[in-house]
Amino acid sequence: MIAPRTSRNPRRLGSVDFVHLNAHSAYSLLAGACPVEALVARASAHGHRALALTDTDAGYGLPLFQACCDTVELQAIHGAELHDPNQPGERAVVLAEDARGYRNLCRLITRRRLDPRFSLIDDLPHEAKGLVVLTPSPTLLRQWAEDLPQDALFAELVAHAKEPTQRTLLETAEAVDRPIAGSHRVFFDVKKNHAVHRLLLAIGHLKFLRDVRPGALDRHGGPLDLLPPEARLLTPAEAVRAFRERPEAVHATLAIAERCTYRFDKPERPRLPALDPEMLGETAATMTEDATYARLAALCLEGVKRRYG
Repeated sequence: MIAPRTSRNPRRLGSVDFVHLNAHSAYSLLAGACPVEALVARASAHGHRALALTDTDAGYGLPLFQACCDTVELQAIHGAELHDPNQPGERAVVLAEDARGYRNLCRLITRRRLDPRFSLIDDLPHEAKGLVVLTPSPTLLRQWAEDLPQDALFAELVAHAKEPTQRTLLETAEAVDRPIAGSHRVFFDVKKNHAVHRLLLAIGHLKFLRDVRPGALDRHGGPLDLLPPEARLLTPAEAVRAFRERPEAVHATLAIAERCTYRFDKPERPRLPALDPEMLGETAATMTEDATYARLAALCLEGVKRRYG
């Protein structure tokens, strides 16, 4: 249930679409219970026009996701749900508006994976250009309201979150003057796959299945991120009903989807990172594209000889 607005006469919502901006596939390892192909097929069958893939701290599934979306003429929105490794429960959905945003998304995922000093609250603002950020955390929302542009930060109102949690988030959003966007934080396509979600959590956190229940702790001592059976992919009509007291949360999902137009354009040749000519004993004049590929091939061959003899 969504906490109602303080107004006694909330604006009625007509027939309108809803875009899932927080949806996880099996690439949310040991948590997501739905293959990319099944997730996209279900969204298409439900009549959705757009869908975001936001796997946990990962972008592994994004190329396949776009290919599947193209097949059914569904707009693919590229993103990830980033978690703070040192602050359990602190998280944010990050969506790429354009190529610059996608580059920053990749940088954030890489830093989250490789840098033990990664701090979500501190690091995200430095790579926020071209990104739309949604967070259900009052702490992150309050801090980032000072760091991010007005149209780049939204309070993520999760439909199946507990009412006190929703109320605190809504009060914070009003206090810092940030809009809200509706979310269902999807981890499986249909309700019956909640059992798969529980099983994956049990495996990932070395628990008996009977111990995977609301209020349980994960293997690190933080709250177990167990989603309720309701965390499935809703139809647009179901989502509209879920947010009937907050129609602006539905409209925000459409506005965000219209902004997030980035898509992969497959180049004729892979795009290689720029090489420093001086480090390779070359000059800028001799470091042509063909020379770059030749140098890469030589380095690969050296590595093969060193590894395999």
